Amino acid sequence: MGETTHPLRTESRYPAQGLSQQSRRCTGHVSDPITTTGKTSNNRFRAEDLASYTSFAGVETLGAEHDDSRNVSNGVLERDGDQTIYNVSQSYPQTTFAESGESVRPLLCRPTSVGHAVGESQGPCSLDETAPGVEEAGTLASSNELAAWLCNQGRYRLAEMVLKKALKDAKTNFSEYDSLILMSNNNLAINLQSQGKFDEAKILSRRVLRSRMETLGLEHRLTLISLNNLATVMRDQGSFAQAERLLRKVVRNGEKTLGTRHVGTLTYANNLATVLRHLQRFNEAETIFRRVIEDRGSTLGEAHPDTLMSINNLAMVLCDRNNFRAAEALFKVVLEEREKVLGREHPRTCVSVWWLAHVMSVFDRKSDAESLYQRAIASFTNVLGSGHPYTISCQTQLAGMLKTRNV
Repeated sequence: MGETTHPLRTESRYPAQGLSQQSRRCTGHVSDPITTTGKTSNNRFRAEDLASYTSFAGVETLGAEHDDSRNVSNGVLERDGDQTIYNVSQSYPQTTFAESGESVRPLLCRPTSVGHAVGESQGPCSLDETAPGVEEAGTLASSNELAAWLCNQGRYRLAEMVLKKALKDAKTNFSEYDSLILMSNNNLAINLQSQGKFDEAKILSRRVLRSRMETLGLEHRLTLISLNNLATVMRDQGSFAQAERLLRKVVRNGEKTLGTRHVGTLTYANNLATVLRHLQRFNEAETIFRRVIEDRGSTLGEAHPDTLMSINNLAMVLCDRNNFRAAEALFKVVLEEREKVLGREHPRTCVSVWWLAHVMSVFDRKSDAESLYQRAIASFTNVLGSGHPYTISCQTQLAGMLKTRNV
């Protein structure tokens, strides 16, 4: 237990650690982050337009013979069924836009902590339709929303195609300091990070941060987002001390400018705790995770993806402290909710499967563990690719478990 752990009430159905059962504030359980009700964007995409644009972006950035280009041309968007009009929006209120999937860094050959970079949207704005560059600005903003929608489904490679094509087309109309260009580069950096392309993500994140510090100042909310995102890349590369310094600065400025319970501040605190876990400062990490869970549960809802992320993170710390029974109970709750909210194939859902497999292996339930590992590997390979760090680490752990079983 952390020294100043926020108590979590024990009457709820969340076992062992007693996460409080408040009324849910999320908009409901959905398997697709596209909704036709509530707050939506002005940008509306038909299915055939989505397929056409992503196919064109793939050919432009990767070439017509690349597997991803072929996949789009062969109907990768068809799994959305009969819905012909997509309103690009968030399924949940009060959350940051286009959050990345989980980032990975091995710790004692286990699945790793879950923290996230923060994506951005331009938000509603009024434009003079006769001004030069207005059409291009609309295209770039819409491309970011399309990429966000693809990322929310875990389809990172397609989102990368869309963003790179949009940025390439925008070069002649926008300066590198333009807010839309910085937003697009920020979101591309998150996308690359989600695919395990950490060096590329770090370069892009530094570029965006430098531009924002020059134009907006250190305490601006967009600068804080860029600091957070650079810190999460550093964490994923194993530079934990540097990541901690950046995130402590971000949390401090976030509390000052946004408030302690703001969704952004809670994201920064969650990410700081993931770094502290890697540094094996488990008491402090657990304390922060419990506070974030309490605040996210009351502001976003207990079934919100961000709340589930922090619950999953708390369970990881419990594993680190060999409290596997309590961790197992929380992992099962998170997995059940993620399957409802995000779907079985979403990378975050697969991370829950991965962690549950690890716990099963600790309990020497090798058959259950093997089945879960195989499921996670198949999903990671399908969604992220065979070379992604998640896929490789999961395969390594399964191989290690099978080797010990056969000794």
